[in-house]
Amino acid sequence: MSIFSTISDAVFAAFEKSGRRKALAELKTMSDRTLDDLGISRSLLSQGISSWPWKSDMEVNSTALSSKRREIKAAIKELQALNDKELADIGISRGEITHVVKFGHNRAA
Repeated sequence: MSIFSTISDAVFAAFEKSGRRKALAELKTMSDRTLDDLGISRSLLSQGISSWPWKSDMEVNSTALSSKRREIKAAIKELQALNDKELADIGISRGEITHVVKFGHNRAA
């Protein structure tokens, strides 16, 4: 690696770090609602530039995951309680219940 390349990489890293600091400062001034709309996590922002890119979808939210599982189980249970005629009326068979709840109905209406 040449000296020019090493200097270039160092300058680039410095500019990148500076840009992240500026972005962090700006994002910290925004409301929780705005950050949420942008998909930015306030808790990751509080950890500084080391937590770049501060995206909330990178955090594993176990409460949301367990809530989603409960919703899926409840929907499956509700559909399984229907009789075959009622299921046919909504266009699914008993064997499709789990798939339809998890992935949706892929037939054209």
